[in-house]
Amino acid sequence: MRCGAMLFLLNDSVLDIGAADLTAEMNYKQISRIPPARLRAHDVVALGQTLFFQWGDERPDGGAAVTLSAMIASKTEANAALFVRPKNATGPADVQVRLADTPITTLSHLFVLQSGRPIAPKIVNDAVWMAA
Repeated sequence: MRCGAMLFLLNDSVLDIGAADLTAEMNYKQISRIPPARLRAHDVVALGQTLFFQWGDERPDGGAAVTLSAMIASKTEANAALFVRPKNATGPADVQVRLADTPITTLSHLFVLQSGRPIAPKIVNDAVWMAA
């Protein structure tokens, strides 16, 4: 498990999730009824698939995105997650997932580029997912 301040890339947004374990524990009720201590990595990924299926093309609100990111970080070695809901998805299992452990220098650079607005997907893809 990780502790301390941490950046996490969720799709095309770099989020400051603080201390992942603490953030997950304090905020899990925003997205789950089950405390993080009772969840495993596959449970958290499945939760992400469910949320991204429900959200569709909408961006998750900041609190839910931070909480999901913190839960993923606390249960995996990842600091980046990509959830893609195909247009023909019929359920959460159809949402595709990729996790990565991205260098902090890459996340920091993307965080600066972001400056309160979304990063172009091509930039994120080239910097993270093409290398993962």
